[in-house]
Amino acid sequence: MLELWRQCLARGGSMLSVVSCMELGETVPPGFATLKDWERFPGVVDYYCVPFIAPEKQENAPQVGNEMLELLSTVCRSVHMELTIVDAGQVDTQKNLLDSTGFCSLLRFGDRKERVLLKANHQRIVYIMCKTGEKRAWVFAMAYLMSQCGMEYQEADRHLRQLREFHPSPAQVEIALKFLMHTFKAQRAEDRAEEHTYLKVLTPVLSLSLYYRNRLFRELERLA
Repeated sequence: MLELWRQCLARGGSMLSVVSCMELGETVPPGFATLKDWERFPGVVDYYCVPFIAPEKQENAPQVGNEMLELLSTVCRSVHMELTIVDAGQVDTQKNLLDSTGFCSLLRFGDRKERVLLKANHQRIVYIMCKTGEKRAWVFAMAYLMSQCGMEYQEADRHLRQLREFHPSPAQVEIALKFLMHTFKAQRAEDRAEEHTYLKVLTPVLSLSLYYRNRLFRELERLA
């Protein structure tokens, strides 16, 4: 963990975002950091937990539901935008949630991050954790690239395989494909909502006199 923090600092990072793709209670290989270890980590940590399909469950994989897809979408967006899902006062509550369900969107340790955020030039390093780095980490990386970077499935997969070798199972490939469809449907719904808002705004604008329409256009141009 100290070596990981040294690498974070060497890359100009002042905060580490950890995305754990492992299940609660899953056997952690020797040398892997546990949740308690991250609490004692010397740097500033956001800890996201997105449990995927553990190796021993591959033969009888659970059905991929909207709950998992929504959680995955939320974590991808939060990692990308540095959104606060819970405040420091809710950390204990979130720990209990993690202990009881195995699902947790975000754990934030102490108030250390607040001090880091005061630095205008702070930079985060994202660390995706699973047992081998070849299967479940691929799922999250694919979801992140497709939802936050606008990549198609093939483009995201090709990009990752240029960096290293991955071996996702058929069940994990299914998660990535279903997430792509989920993201596409969500985007279409957002587009329809925005079109509806546009039409609602357009009607009163067109009812304005020419003077105020021109004035509005000038204001929009200035703001843009």
